[in-house]
Amino acid sequence: MNAFRLACPPRRVKIAAMKNLRLLVAVIACLLASGACAKTHLFILSGQSNMAGLNPAVSFTPTVKKLLAPDEVIVVKSAQGGQPIRRWYKAWTPAKGDQPKADGLLHDKLMVAVEKGVGDKKYDTVTFVWMQGERDA
Repeated sequence: MNAFRLACPPRRVKIAAMKNLRLLVAVIACLLASGACAKTHLFILSGQSNMAGLNPAVSFTPTVKKLLAPDEVIVVKSAQGGQPIRRWYKAWTPAKGDQPKADGLLHDKLMVAVEKGVGDKKYDTVTFVWMQGERDA
């Protein structure tokens, strides 16, 4: 009789286990329905002339969205050809002397584009892609 009790737990234990299982399934279903399991990925594309000529909507964005489905993908691009890298990096200093000065204006423009592209969304990952131009190569 004792072996039977060990192999077959009392009915109330089975009922409690079923209630816990139902609760767990309900919580998972709610999370899936609310999209809590999905992630949001932010891709920031910036750089000089080589990036400025790129249209991410042609191949980059569709490819990334396909690879990361069903996650959300945000792609923000801000690039400008013919500009020295010091326009992106505020702490840049020349190798000799103190001229020309860094202004970081293109960095600020990039950050405005990112804020606009993201809005109030929260993202789980950030990937920064830089394409160099010929000027600072």
